[in-house]
Amino acid sequence: MDAIPTILEIRGTLKFAVVGGSTSPFQVSSIGDDTFVIMIDERAFYGLMKLSLRIQSLPPLANLIKNEEKSQPLDYQNKFLLDITKDIVFHYEDASDLISGKAHRSVYQAAITYILGHEIAHVAHRHLEFLQSNEFPQFCVDDTDRALTLRTLEMDADSSATSSVVDVFERFAKALEYSSATRGGIEKTLLLRKHYVLGAYIALIYLDTLTLNYSPTTHPISYARFLTTSGVFQRIFRQHDPEAVNIPEEMRKAVIEVFVQLSGSLESLGYPMASNVLVSNGEDHQVALYDALGIAIGLEQLAPLHSRWARLLPYLAAFRRGGKLAPASAKPI
Repeated sequence: MDAIPTILEIRGTLKFAVVGGSTSPFQVSSIGDDTFVIMIDERAFYGLMKLSLRIQSLPPLANLIKNEEKSQPLDYQNKFLLDITKDIVFHYEDASDLISGKAHRSVYQAAITYILGHEIAHVAHRHLEFLQSNEFPQFCVDDTDRALTLRTLEMDADSSATSSVVDVFERFAKALEYSSATRGGIEKTLLLRKHYVLGAYIALIYLDTLTLNYSPTTHPISYARFLTTSGVFQRIFRQHDPEAVNIPEEMRKAVIEVFVQLSGSLESLGYPMASNVLVSNGEDHQVALYDALGIAIGLEQLAPLHSRWARLLPYLAAFRRGGKLAPASAKPI
């Protein structure tokens, strides 16, 4: 919790409060005098922990990330992915079997880092102040325009959350490289990168597990959030470590294969991170696929957000109290 505010060099005071019975698992509020509090429902820690430990203990993911494989005693045949995760989060009471033995803390730590990094970005990039500023009305001429602006700010928070995960865990990665300049040290570094990418993906799945709104207007849709996160990972790896550039897609496939084995088929999962298109085979049966066409359709959801971001950027740059703002990549609207 202390790592991100320190790395982002936030000007102001940021506090954390663990609360009971909150209507929202994670939320940030301003309490005046440049002081902000991030409130976390105590149940949110345990639900995320159970999901993280359960997913990383199942094949083929367990072997890929060097974890101890543990059996799944429950029958999830033909269940939707989110029905499976809801059962794990809300009904899997005794997690002692998952905690025992070898389980990587870094996966859970990366998941909570991603979620907190999103909320901290609202503070660092002064989203809260911007919404109260004299400049904001020009970005909300009607309800549709306002919703576009709010979705864009949420996309910015997702991008910053992903960068925060990298910034936090790459400090450990550098320590691994310095301690062992051999191939073994490089392999440990790549393994850690798999862990933190996996943690970010689990965080997204967890947030979808908790949501009651699958057609949001003020947040990007679930698949767009995934594309933002995986895209930031790919850009960072492409720039700094080309050997790791395939890790985001490798971890997506591994996570989905866990749920395919639990549910029985890709078609039954009904989750865009698993399959982004359905193709008819001409016999009243649809085949689920994850391919470039589905990615392109998902990116169309982000295109207007990138354009709105290009228009927002000069204003947010003036408000910023820490962190880094992503450069514009589209014509402003």
